[in-house]
Amino acid sequence: MPFHRPSGEPRSGHRRPPGRVVPGPAAFVPPAAHRGDGSRASGWGQHSGRPVDERSRTAGAARSGPLRGGRRPCGAAPPGRGRCARGRPRLQPTPPAWRDSEERRPVVTAPRPAVLLFPGQGAQQPGMGVGLYRAHPGFRTRMDEVLGLWRAHGFDLRADWLAARTGPETDGPRTAQPLLFALDWAVGRTVLDAGVRPAALLGHSVGEVAAATLAGLFDLTDSVALMADRISQLDGTPPGGMLAVQASPDEVTPYTTDEVVVGAVNAPRQVLLAGPEEGLRTAQQKLRADGFTCRRARALNPFHSPVLTEAALRALPLLASVPVRRPRLVLHSAYEPGPLTYERARDPRFWALQPARPVLFGPALDLLLAEREVVLAEAGPGQGLTVLARRHPRVARGGSRAVGLLLARPGTPEAEREAFDRALAELSDAPAEPAADATAQASRPVRAGLQAGLTRLRPGTGAPVPADSE
Repeated sequence: MPFHRPSGEPRSGHRRPPGRVVPGPAAFVPPAAHRGDGSRASGWGQHSGRPVDERSRTAGAARSGPLRGGRRPCGAAPPGRGRCARGRPRLQPTPPAWRDSEERRPVVTAPRPAVLLFPGQGAQQPGMGVGLYRAHPGFRTRMDEVLGLWRAHGFDLRADWLAARTGPETDGPRTAQPLLFALDWAVGRTVLDAGVRPAALLGHSVGEVAAATLAGLFDLTDSVALMADRISQLDGTPPGGMLAVQASPDEVTPYTTDEVVVGAVNAPRQVLLAGPEEGLRTAQQKLRADGFTCRRARALNPFHSPVLTEAALRALPLLASVPVRRPRLVLHSAYEPGPLTYERARDPRFWALQPARPVLFGPALDLLLAEREVVLAEAGPGQGLTVLARRHPRVARGGSRAVGLLLARPGTPEAEREAFDRALAELSDAPAEPAADATAQASRPVRAGLQAGLTRLRPGTGAPVPADSE
């Protein structure tokens, strides 16, 4: 009989290539194939099925195969006969030992609602979205609209963006943050203009502000004013950055300090450390010496670390003066995973402290996908969130899908338009969400144990603390 390998046992001599860190808003690293002891890592982004044993597949086929040498094997009587020629009961062929993989993905015929994802710091690229701007009149109109508002606040970005210029400030807050917000909002707005009504919106870092604007919580003019004020408050903060690490939050805890903390949890073994330059460099050296794969993300500031707390709180006066409207669409927060309630959205501290709080994109995506099967569409550059989503078990098994509205790298106008139209066609088949559902869905409680305690990670430890303790 065929030998079935235990689910956690690797093939003899089999090794996957080492993981590669991909910087981005969700600057992430592919999960390790096996740990040193041969066991698989578990959690988001992992297949849980057993590798296919080819021998078991062929053995099952042989028992029900064609006649060999003019005689049919005793265990493979023709269909309809319950006993073979010698009178013994017919043996049923052993089914193949399929793993739960792409080879046997379930076929989903019912339309799935759309969910838009918005990337943040680290996803920026020279020339991002320029091809679509030249090829899509509707997107061009929306992009000009938001860039005009930025220009009124002293951020004249259009010429450098269209020329795909690079320089020391490309990844700085005065260039990357406004362009990411503008592109996220314009792509998302173009999707809405096409008649797509998403079931939910989920943003990463600055992408959450773009998502909140599209959801209707903030007016676009107010959002740009709030973002411009946030960026100005960051002037004078110490230089720093973010470090993508292929590890779990618990594994990186020994390398954290009061200033270098877990700044983002993008998947069970894909995290970002954030902090000042010197401390982050020290952590990177120690992690590499201990065998961890890590790489710097594209950021010049210690976003999502407590170093920015004082500067972030200076945005409170303006935030308190801006009206927050009831949402037209459901917004899932990556800071407090789950649908954002209207009451929480009206708290100025929730928005003010976002640059200093960790992004919990992995837990937020997990909660969102647990509700139902959806089509996830990344409305921004880089496709970093798309890759993360495709590694989620609920997407990898075929229940939900993930697409990018922009190319992973900037392309020609024709290629950008074709990619956008192709992704939009998938979203256009999604059922529309009733407008009245936005407030109701955002107000319902999230399952206990999944959201509770995930709001902020204590500096220097992996332990979460409640948001009210801020």
